[in-house]
Amino acid sequence: MAKSGDFTFELSEKDYQALQKILTGISNVDQRKAILGALKQGAKAIARVGKKNLKSKNKKKTGNLLGSINTKAVRKIVSAYAGFKRTGVKKGNHAHLVDRGTAKRWTKKGAYRGSVSKASPYTGTKFWTIAVQSEGPNAMRRVTDVIYDELTKITSRRK
Repeated sequence: MAKSGDFTFELSEKDYQALQKILTGISNVDQRKAILGALKQGAKAIARVGKKNLKSKNKKKTGNLLGSINTKAVRKIVSAYAGFKRTGVKKGNHAHLVDRGTAKRWTKKGAYRGSVSKASPYTGTKFWTIAVQSEGPNAMRRVTDVIYDELTKITSRRK
């Protein structure tokens, strides 16, 4: 389940216990490889839906935001991330503004400077939020299925 207001997914106690039952007796190297592969697939699925939402909801100006959507897997702590490259001035640094929107803004002299979402301030396009909320549970389900499949393959080879 996803925590409210957060983009982190956690296994339920039942799923965790079933996974631990399979993981016992398998070496750490095999576990990490299977789990990391499954996490990569889940992160890529969320990134793919995020790109699709961005293309459908936003007008393409430069494509920097679309090009900055990236996935990353960290082997050392066995985790995978889907998000935006935040390198340089014109890459994914503005993703949160487009996704969540901004307030109406005025200068000190009173000139109106608008908001990111002109029609309705405080609400952005929610392209990334919707992608995580809609694809997150499906990705989590796929991740656990892939982990189970990989680990059953590993255990069947060892017998």
